[in-house]
Amino acid sequence: MGLKFQLAVKLIDWYDNAEAKAYVKKMLTKGVKMLIDNGNLQLIQVLLGKTDFVTKKNVDKYIQYAIDKKQQEIYLDLIRYKNAIMA
Repeated sequence: MGLKFQLAVKLIDWYDNAEAKAYVKKMLTKGVKMLIDNGNLQLIQVLLGKTDFVTKKNVDKYIQYAIDKKQQEIYLDLIRYKNAIMA
């Protein structure tokens, strides 16, 4: 699941691929947690910038997970993103 999710996010980044978006949306929670576990700030930023999958409803869950995993750069990015979508 890990590599497939990462590849799907890259396909969204490079080609705005619809199949990749469908897969990422389906696997979102597991996938975002895996990216946080791996400290993959770059792919988190792709998700925040190029999709509408991280929302007001689920962003707090990901912020808390990143804090729990001590991924400071990622939770700071998620907090900035949350502030932007709440504005």
